[in-house]
Amino acid sequence: MVSILSNIGMMVVTFKRPSLFTSLRRRSANNIIITKHSHPISTTRRSGNYKPTMWDFQFIQSLHNPYEGDKYMKRLNKLKKEVKKMMMTVEGSHDEELEKLELIDNLERLGVSYHFKDEIMQIMRSINININIAPPDSLYTTALKFRLLRQHGFHISQDILNDFKDENGNLKQSICKDTKGMLEFYEASFLSTETEITLKNATIFTVSKDEHDNLKQSTCNNTKGLLKLYEASFLSIENESFLRNTTKSTLAHLMRYVDQNRCGEEDNMIVELVVHALELPRHWMVPRLETRWYISIYERMSNANPLLLELAKLDFNIVQATHQQDLRILSRWWKNTGLAEKLPFSRDILVENMFWAVGALFEPQHSYFRRLITKVIVFISIIDDIYDVYGTLDELELFTLAIQRWDTKAMEQLPDYMKVCYLALINIINEVAYEVLKNHDINVLPYLTKSWADLCKSYLQEAKWYHNGYKPNLEEYMDNARISIGVPMVLVHSLFLVTNQITKEALDSLTNYPDIIRWSATIFRLNDDLGTSSDELKRGDVSKSIQCYMNEKGASEEEAIEHIEFLIQETWEAMNTAQSKNSPLSETFIEVAKNITKASHFMYLHSDVKRMMMVTFKRPSLFTSLRRHSANNIIITKHSHPISATRRSGNYKPTMWDFQFIQSLHNPYAGDKYMKRLNEVKKEAKKMMMTVEGSHDEELEKLELIDNLERLGVSYHFKDEIMQILRSINININIAPPDSLYTTALKFRLLRQHGFHISQDDDITVELVVHALELPRHWMMPRLETELYIRIYGRMSNANPLLLELAKLDFNIVQATHQQDFEKSVKVRWWKSMSLAEKLSFSRDRLVEDFFWSVGLAFEPQHSLCRRMLAKNVAFIIVIDDIYDVYGSLDELEIFTRAVERWDIKAMEQLPDYMKLCYLSLFNTTNEMAYHILKQQGINVLPYLTKQWTDLCKSYLQEAKWYHNGHKPRLEEYMDNAWISIGIPLVLLHAFIFLTNPITKEALESLNKNPDIIHRCAIINRSVDDLGTSSYELKRGDVPKSIQCYMNDTVVSEEEARKHINLLTKEMWEVMNKDQISKQVLFSEEFIKIVFNFSRTSHCMYQHGDGHGI
Repeated sequence: MVSILSNIGMMVVTFKRPSLFTSLRRRSANNIIITKHSHPISTTRRSGNYKPTMWDFQFIQSLHNPYEGDKYMKRLNKLKKEVKKMMMTVEGSHDEELEKLELIDNLERLGVSYHFKDEIMQIMRSINININIAPPDSLYTTALKFRLLRQHGFHISQDILNDFKDENGNLKQSICKDTKGMLEFYEASFLSTETEITLKNATIFTVSKDEHDNLKQSTCNNTKGLLKLYEASFLSIENESFLRNTTKSTLAHLMRYVDQNRCGEEDNMIVELVVHALELPRHWMVPRLETRWYISIYERMSNANPLLLELAKLDFNIVQATHQQDLRILSRWWKNTGLAEKLPFSRDILVENMFWAVGALFEPQHSYFRRLITKVIVFISIIDDIYDVYGTLDELELFTLAIQRWDTKAMEQLPDYMKVCYLALINIINEVAYEVLKNHDINVLPYLTKSWADLCKSYLQEAKWYHNGYKPNLEEYMDNARISIGVPMVLVHSLFLVTNQITKEALDSLTNYPDIIRWSATIFRLNDDLGTSSDELKRGDVSKSIQCYMNEKGASEEEAIEHIEFLIQETWEAMNTAQSKNSPLSETFIEVAKNITKASHFMYLHSDVKRMMMVTFKRPSLFTSLRRHSANNIIITKHSHPISATRRSGNYKPTMWDFQFIQSLHNPYAGDKYMKRLNEVKKEAKKMMMTVEGSHDEELEKLELIDNLERLGVSYHFKDEIMQILRSINININIAPPDSLYTTALKFRLLRQHGFHISQDDDITVELVVHALELPRHWMMPRLETELYIRIYGRMSNANPLLLELAKLDFNIVQATHQQDFEKSVKVRWWKSMSLAEKLSFSRDRLVEDFFWSVGLAFEPQHSLCRRMLAKNVAFIIVIDDIYDVYGSLDELEIFTRAVERWDIKAMEQLPDYMKLCYLSLFNTTNEMAYHILKQQGINVLPYLTKQWTDLCKSYLQEAKWYHNGHKPRLEEYMDNAWISIGIPLVLLHAFIFLTNPITKEALESLNKNPDIIHRCAIINRSVDDLGTSSYELKRGDVPKSIQCYMNDTVVSEEEARKHINLLTKEMWEVMNKDQISKQVLFSEEFIKIVFNFSRTSHCMYQHGDGHGI
């Protein structure tokens, strides 16, 4: 059932937040400075430089969610009934109280508690009634109980925590080791009120808070175990001496085993597996080639699972069909460039170049990546040949300078043969940059061109060494060779093609190339040198790493090779840490870096496979249906321009892959026929994986199943299922009984391979602690917290499958409702018809983000009308905010404020054209809302709505006057105005009228005066907004925010001012908590919850920056 979570997500409005509509993508667009207006303009205007919307209209209309309709709703209702039965059975003695509390906690964190409000309150009331007569609890139970009771509005005293205090009133040191309890206590502390010292102290307290290392002789006869241990040893990280020694020990024992058994039984599977493993470590093998080999082995095994075997073969053929289609497209591109004819001295090795791309990412969905990276690698081969064998030193210097300039005018200085290469390169790389700009709105061309400049400078350095007869030492050689191998350049391009969200940290890391790129380049270069140096020296090239080491150390070639092999293994150990360290680089990118390194082992294992175009040395071909096309060796005698310089020749053979042959390729596995069967087999395999569950004795069966899926090349279909099994194994690793060597080694390799740092005691507990410290649970936006906790809960060993299925199903159904609200009601019928995005193009087009606020306030399906109305409300706030903040003159703003105050259609006549459109649409939309309430409940709410709009515009006008007059308000003066200008009172009034039935005049009058709970919510929102956005708003021109006001008032640093604003936020939360406990008789619990949710959503929006404005 894990795959159901593919539909789960929340909206990233930027800055480290997931997307509400998981299938929505960003739409590229440049920042636009307005030059045309609907009326004559003489006033100097500021510009917010806002980006246009990322949400394309046609794309949103194309959204389809399979969870709409009765099919899944029927299953949901059935699950709800079963959970209600479960809740009723969880009753009884005090000993069962914890089980009740944890059930409620899980229901809430899984986002389904709103289905069980009555049942939860019944349980909570029972616990609250008996709280004083119940026997003492553990810290964990007490803290959980306190938090849930306080969270649900019960006024529970902090005295229940007295058992955990020492004589000084602080928490006892003896409870420090109860991590689970401390975490829950930490969460509870954020529900404190002003006078509760114990809980405040809790917040601070919890935050501060073999003899020779060789194998045992008894294991050496276990060949199967030794083989697994040998494979696992190549996943060692730095300073793991035992694993390094294990490599040597197991290697010796396995080689001895092969010598003793090779001549025995003809079909000895173990011998074959060992021989294959000794040829190249499993961790270093190209995944797809390893798959092709293992399929042929697996089908001969007596215990082979027919279902898995069919799945493996079917998948391999379907994936291969995709690769062949990629190749046909690339072949047409390559023919159209004409470079093979224009530059006949260079290698024509398109297929071999594509092999690198397939080795990097073979999965069908990465076709676009493969095609672009193949084009990049084609140019590396061409330019490498220009520097290595054809260009004169003068020409190479000109070409290097032209690459550094990256300007078509630089072509004028180049010889003819270089011009065609240079222009073709510029066009291709600019195309890559355009695609990234279109998809991510980031200009990556400076990073791409720098990588090409670095590559050409390294080629030029080697050319100078060659022409001058210079022999570098090993360190000097490697400093240059890591770049000249081309890996950093390829990986920079890959980063932008495989990363969905390109962060500033990732871009900054490219300045000097991060470790993962340097490690990959080092291994690649050393593998290349081991396989090709003798050939390259014969045709004329600089000394390679082997020769540099020999010259430097006076060592023999054999000793030099041994040293290079040692460096490769040492660098792999460093590479293995890349999975377990925090990195700004995506997991997919790290996978590409590792896979391209693995491909170098294959390419250079027996010689320069790429140069010789021999792709089958003891390995199955990537394109098994491809055959070699015969061709004679051709010596080039014609050139595209007059040649007077003496040129070297690489004597390269022509390509074996004829254009017509490639175009004639046909694969029967392309199309729906086999895809249908593949999907059927995948379903059966998933069922089988789910049945492989149970006791510790069955753990080996799970591990072997995962191992077979990976070696059969189909594990990418079951990533979630595999990770679920491995998480379970990892969680229980310290409590499980001892395993055999075989099981232990297999477990170690698979866990380490999938990024688990298996020496860590309790990953989930640590993850929960880290998450809680990022933002208090009580302050988190409920729907985002639900999405995260579903993922964590799914990894817990004691997770209830029924609850998990319910949570996932409910999340997806609710999300379908949200998407329907947005697509059919807000975006299409209203926002598009308003045309405000086109007519007021200076303003932010942020309808998705506007709708996100409404989801944060009231996510439940039954609140669709409220969400739609609030989204419209917030959209107008944003438009009008931009009129006051960045576009309107002071005179225009005063006229607009008076017009809103009058709320009269005739007031439009005095407005400039652009304001007329905004005013009229606001006027009509608000009147329609008031009409809806009047029709439904017979009460006129329009005077209350218009008053709130008037108050908002007056507060905006006040800020505009401050800005234009250069006035710097004091903090108190600023906050008296800012808690209105944040827009919270206005939004909450609209929320109230669309949630409350019946609406009373008393409640409206109370809201008209902005009661305390609304004021406190507004203060929190304003403070959080300022903490996240003030730097952006000041840059584009705005009044000082609370941080700057406090700095001016008290002459303190920005850091101290931020601490003060954070303290104000926490104090407001404490008062809000007290408001929740003291019942607000005029307002429903539903409305109070929305007030709290508004503050929580603001934490989400502004925690990492301006999640709405930029």
